[in-house]
Amino acid sequence: MPPARRPRTSALDALECPYPDCMTMFVRQENLKRHLRISHQGQPLPPANHRQSHPPRRRLYSPHRQSPTETPEPDGSIPAPALDEIPEETDSEDDGLYRRVPQPHSPAQEPDTEEADPGETPMDEENPEIEVHPTAGRTFGDDPDYNEFRDLINNPWQPFYCAEDFKQAIRFVEAHYPKSQIDRHFNEGGCKIPEHFSYTSGWTMYNQIYAMDNQLPKWREASISTPNGRRFFYFRDPVECARYLLRQRPYKDRMVYGPTRTVDAEGDRVYSEMNSADWRWETQDRLPPGATIVPLICGSDETQLKDFSGDKKAWPIYLTIGNINSSIRNKYSYLAQIVLAFLPVPPKFQRNSASDDRAQRDINHQVLCDIAKIVLEPVTRFPEGGDINSGALWPCSDGKMRRCWPILASWLADHMEHANLMGVKYNACPKCQTPKDELGSLILPPDLESHRRKSAVFQQKYREYQNAKTASDRQAIKITEDWFESVSARPVPCIFWDLPHVEAYDLHRPDILHNIYIGMFDHLMTWIEGFLQRHEKAAVFDEIWAGIPPYPNFYH
Repeated sequence: MPPARRPRTSALDALECPYPDCMTMFVRQENLKRHLRISHQGQPLPPANHRQSHPPRRRLYSPHRQSPTETPEPDGSIPAPALDEIPEETDSEDDGLYRRVPQPHSPAQEPDTEEADPGETPMDEENPEIEVHPTAGRTFGDDPDYNEFRDLINNPWQPFYCAEDFKQAIRFVEAHYPKSQIDRHFNEGGCKIPEHFSYTSGWTMYNQIYAMDNQLPKWREASISTPNGRRFFYFRDPVECARYLLRQRPYKDRMVYGPTRTVDAEGDRVYSEMNSADWRWETQDRLPPGATIVPLICGSDETQLKDFSGDKKAWPIYLTIGNINSSIRNKYSYLAQIVLAFLPVPPKFQRNSASDDRAQRDINHQVLCDIAKIVLEPVTRFPEGGDINSGALWPCSDGKMRRCWPILASWLADHMEHANLMGVKYNACPKCQTPKDELGSLILPPDLESHRRKSAVFQQKYREYQNAKTASDRQAIKITEDWFESVSARPVPCIFWDLPHVEAYDLHRPDILHNIYIGMFDHLMTWIEGFLQRHEKAAVFDEIWAGIPPYPNFYH
């Protein structure tokens, strides 16, 4: 029978380097000893009281877990062992490399080595040609406040005292304990060692939770006047949200600050992340040298919450930035998306007459434009009080300062949402002016440019329509309305016309659920069914499909 292995050191019992300027942590004692022998060779061990002149660094475990031979210091931390005090350890199953303990409260970083996506086009690994934009992402010094993250490494449980303090708060939150029950827990002696906890009531516990991240932009309240009364809505500053995401250190290894062009061995252009898009390179050329683009990616969808108790709906807008790798920002658990706003849901149509519904639809769109103008105003007038050609110095996740331009790059939504935002008809394409009876037909590249919707043309036609209405010129009104009808649009403004460096009708991005999973599949099945019926093979296809044996997660 093989000898029993000693239990591995857990993350809660991690060891830290005793030198104050080295913030490396280890999960095994022999790795810490090897680190001291290699990285600090010839350096004298600091005195036992070296922590008094530095910020206290608590061990990553609860004081309840401390061994009998360890005596906590007044600040609650445990002194790191000296080199000759670290015992030898046998039967090690490590590879000899030390590991860093991940930071809590933050999206954990993924390992540097990733498995290849089976659906991704393989790239020539031997000699890929990657061209980096020569003037993008230039740094302008260091972030003076970057050391605040060092304090987080020294005390990863802040603002809580220790791991047990933090875990107890998690238990209360996950169990949905009301504040009265939390107060009762502490008043009846549920906490054996109160001095090890940073809170003694439900109110103080939630204050500690809110203090974990006090840099997130605050909510604002605004209202506008409508024919149906004042409508209130809540929103955050999109520029501050982008600035917040750009400086998050957990995304440091997944952050890109400039556009690139990648060509494989066969000379074909390879598109992957947003920084490889042509739009990113072309926009970079229009900005001053050294600029850093912060692409804003927004998404919205009017959501039905429930059919009872008043038919409740919500209309949220989410925001993230294109500098973060898509493998990170597309995962909800990595917290790379921020709720930007909650828009007021317009009232239902009364269905009295078609003209009344048309008038109500125009009112709803005008209200949407007024609200969007307020929410996106920081992006429109960026930078505040500065030169449009100078940008703004923002701290980044790598501790450097860069001159950044937040530019709206895409808006994710389903087709009905895009048609509403762009002011086009529901049976039309938000991106091009193809007639509804020609949707799905092939357009050759020479004709693509003539089919594109262009903001300058639509703005000019809308101004002509407004001037005609002001002058009560019925003939001019009829001419402009007929023009909008010919391009499958409505004579209403688009909410993205005033944004700088933005072509409003290029913001449309396909929605993977409605456009790919549902739209493409429905289109493909319609074509297949017609093909089978034309060749009288539908019955044979049904027999083959019904004869497929059962398979896990395959339904037919």
